[in-house]
Amino acid sequence: MFSGGGTTTAARYRETFCTSGAKDDPNDTGFLLDLLLRHRERLRPLQPDTVETRLLQFLVEERRRTVNERTRQSNRLTDCLKQYFPQILLWFDGVDSPLVGDLLERWPSLDTLRRAHPGTLTARGLVALLRTLRDNIAGLDRRIEQLVLARPDGELFASLPGAGAVLVPRLIVAMGTRRERYDSAFEVQCYSGIAPVKESSGKTSWVHFRRTCPTFLRQTFHEFALHSIGQSEWAKAYYQHLREDQNKTHHAAVRSVAYKWIRIIFRCWKDGKPYDEEIYLQSLRRRGSLIVGALGLPTGAGWQTVAGFQKLSENNA
Repeated sequence: MFSGGGTTTAARYRETFCTSGAKDDPNDTGFLLDLLLRHRERLRPLQPDTVETRLLQFLVEERRRTVNERTRQSNRLTDCLKQYFPQILLWFDGVDSPLVGDLLERWPSLDTLRRAHPGTLTARGLVALLRTLRDNIAGLDRRIEQLVLARPDGELFASLPGAGAVLVPRLIVAMGTRRERYDSAFEVQCYSGIAPVKESSGKTSWVHFRRTCPTFLRQTFHEFALHSIGQSEWAKAYYQHLREDQNKTHHAAVRSVAYKWIRIIFRCWKDGKPYDEEIYLQSLRRRGSLIVGALGLPTGAGWQTVAGFQKLSENNA
């Protein structure tokens, strides 16, 4: 079996010799056998993680799908209320809370006592559906919490700034249990889709967003990096530098923050040590990092622009 993009690899290999796009199981089996015999040294065997980690992965992905469904149904309820009961949208910040659900079930419209409105049936159905989704999410949260408490790496990932009850289990799943799975942080950056892709043709080269990757894994690192910006000094300073000095878009800047975080997380994960913000800031200070300057911390080096590029140089001030 293949890991990661094994299915894509097999499909592309078939397309190399079958340009018509024809596909059947016997031919696919032959192509897979040929791929294994001729290119075995370039393939990595699938090494499934532990049962507990795979269960946690299933639960966190199911939770994400359920939350997305709750958002979809909340939007439907909001649209329904705009048509016949817009006042409630002014009274509450969100329509998916238990309080709003209870209120709508008891008083589905302002004139409930005088006459019924066709929208009340729709609203009641959506309220009941949202209650079911909330209960399912709560049940998933309890089971996920039990699994995280039993994990030896729980404390390590909980030490990351911005990683709360939702993101800690997702980060545990992202890195997995098998320390031998990755040899470097760069492998994680590429596999997760956080690292960009560089292409070149002749004298022209360009960098673009990596599209072929496990989407949920990329979302995990992206969302953690976004949350860390409000909790980590260096992450906030680096994000602001990318946005203000390099004119990067919001998501491109967050991916760059995630790229740095993966290196940090990888080192903590390999060493089995929790993250310490002060230790990392000291490391940045020793290296004369631009981030340290943005934080207003003393450093013996600074950045200057040379021929349109930023270059690290000794600070003469």
